[in-house]
Amino acid sequence: MKNIQKKLENLVYVDLKTNTVFCDGDMTTSVDGHPRIYMSFSSKKSRSLTEDTNQIQCDYCGRQFIRK
Repeated sequence: MKNIQKKLENLVYVDLKTNTVFCDGDMTTSVDGHPRIYMSFSSKKSRSLTEDTNQIQCDYCGRQFIRK
């Protein structure tokens, strides 16, 4: 059950019109966070881990941003 909850925490749904998102690894504590990075749905570099143009993934923490 913990693995499912952790996976859901790593999914972030954003508006379909959104083009740029940022991730800082959820800076609730200094251990959880990472440098803030900005990712674009239109950038091939941001989408290097998936072919879906409506999904991007943070290279640091694996959090996935999905346009919906």
